Amino acid sequence: AAYIAAAGVVDEPVEEVSARLFERGIQLSLQKPTFVIPRDENIRLYEEGYQRYLEILEEAIENNFEQKW
Repeated sequence: AAYIAAAGVVDEPVEEVSARLFERGIQLSLQKPTFVIPRDENIRLYEEGYQRYLEILEEAIENNFEQKW
């Protein structure tokens, strides 16, 4: 959910923002199911992604973003 929210905030495609959030350098496909990985890894990825989301959100606020409906 963090990368979807970040995409809305910075007004960029979800795939691009999700790649930035998880710093994988690849675009994630929302149409394909993801593989379940060990729980500790899930938690670590979520924490890293959420931290990156906060950084993107802070950047958007500093740049006086406007939410589009």
